[in-house]
This record gives sequence, C-alpha cells and structure tokens, in this order.
Amino acid sequence: MMPGSRLLPLALLMALAPPAVHAEDTITIVTPGERTTENKLLLGGLVAGAAVVSGLGLYFHLDGKSASDKVSSDVFGGEAWTADDAALFAHAERSRTRAIVAYSVGGALLVGAVVALIVTEPPSETTVLRPRAARAVPTVGPAAGGAVLGGMWSF
Repeated sequence: MMPGSRLLPLALLMALAPPAVHAEDTITIVTPGERTTENKLLLGGLVAGAAVVSGLGLYFHLDGKSASDKVSSDVFGGEAWTADDAALFAHAERSRTRAIVAYSVGGALLVGAVVALIVTEPPSETTVLRPRAARAVPTVGPAAGGAVLGGMWSF
C-alpha cells in the first residue's frame, strides 16, 4: 500500500460532508433610509423660512420697543401729549402687532419643519443573509498511469 493511501477515503468523506450551519451564522444588515433631495429641500426651506420670518419679527419687535421707549416715562414730566407722541405710539403698536404675527408664523414654520422631519422619515431596510451549507462534488478523471481526483464547491 502506498503511503497516504489510507487518508484518501477520509479526505473524500470530509470533503463530501456539509459543514453545520447554525442560526447564529446568519448575518443581519440594516441599511438606514436616505432622504430624497426634494425632501431635504423642503425641510431646509421650512427652517430657512422660519429663520427669515422670525428675524423680521425681531426687527419689528426692536422697532416697536424703540418707539415705545420714546413716548414712555417712568416719572411724570409735566409735558403735554402731542400729535407726534400719538403717531409714535401708533407706530409702536403697529410694530408690536407685526412682531407678534411674524413670531407666530416663524414658530409655525419651525413646528412644521419638525413635523415634516418626523413624518417623512425614510424607512430603513433590513436584509438577513443565511449562508447555505457548502456542497462539495468530487470529480475523478482518467490520467496516464492512474486517475486525477478533484472537486468543486459551491457556497
């Protein structure tokens, strides 16, 4: 008997036996969803609009505060109320009203951006890979003076 010829049947059996596949061998891949360009532009537009309108509200707020400070007094100064003071007071009231409206619209746009961010959240995709058992197929071919043993595997 040739050396190593006893190992040939053992090698064939090991090649033909499929490896054990356990449930722990599965691979789970979670791919987070991606927002579309239109969705990103919508969210950015809402946030930018909220910033611009709130900035406009701040402008009216400061304008009204300045006009209000010019006509108000902490102590009685003994001066009569003039038409200019009444016009300045009316200007302060208009600026106050505009500031309130601008702050409200800016806040609504910001809340709309947060709601749109939550509602339009793209779903993530989960892929589970379950490897199948490798299968070995032995091949034998004639050769000069004997045979050639080979194999093919699929995984």
